[in-house]
Amino acid sequence: MKEFKWSDLTEEETKQMVDKALKHISENSEHINTWQEYLDEMKLIAEEQGYELTENAEKIAKFRARANIPLSVCPCAKDVPAPYRGCVGHICKDEIETFGVCKCNCFRRK
Repeated sequence: MKEFKWSDLTEEETKQMVDKALKHISENSEHINTWQEYLDEMKLIAEEQGYELTENAEKIAKFRARANIPLSVCPCAKDVPAPYRGCVGHICKDEIETFGVCKCNCFRRK
């Protein structure tokens, strides 16, 4: 199986992947209550996008649960307009492709 790289995708394919992640988040995040549920959803998002979670993911999931921050909002990009502000939105994708990890240090390249 060929290794997944965002840079191999066309702009339209990238948009479709981001839209898929955001759709998943919007459909599932209202039912999340515990930090473990956040972490499970974050794992699914990472898998769907070809990434993996960092060792910080559990701390971030616990913070999200305590602060009641939905996955549709990135705590590091609150000022970014919808729909691209959620976990692994276009800002996170760009950071991961450029630096290997997102600003929140939650998702990284495999």
